[in-house]
Amino acid sequence: MRGLALFSIFVFALIATPVYTQEGVVLKGPKGVDYGAQGRSIGPIRPTDTLWRIAQKVRPDDSVTIYQVMKALYDKNPNSFLDKNLNHMQDGAYLRIPTINEIRSVNPELAKQKSESR
Repeated sequence: MRGLALFSIFVFALIATPVYTQEGVVLKGPKGVDYGAQGRSIGPIRPTDTLWRIAQKVRPDDSVTIYQVMKALYDKNPNSFLDKNLNHMQDGAYLRIPTINEIRSVNPELAKQKSESR
C-alpha cells in the first residue's frame, strides 16, 4: 500500500513538472492539458526567460495565438511585470497559467499591439 502511494506521487509529479535548463523554465506535461484550470504555474522566472518562449510552452493548441497567450499570462499575473510592460518580467516570479477560456477571451490584434509596444 505504501509503495502504491509513493508510486502515485511520483507519477503525478511527472505529469506537469517544471524542468530547469540553460534555456530557462520548461513546463513538462501532456499536450493539450489546460494547466490554468488546475491552478498551475511556471517559474521561477530567470533573466534568460522570455514571455514569448513561456507562451509557446504553455500554449494549449493552435486555436489561440502566442500573442493571446502572452497577454493572458500578463493579465493573470500583473504584479510579475515591471512598468506594466509585457516585455519586463520580474526575475524570480512565478506565473499562474491562464485557462483556455481566459486566453480565448483576449483579442488577438490588441494582444499583438500590446506586445509590440515598448
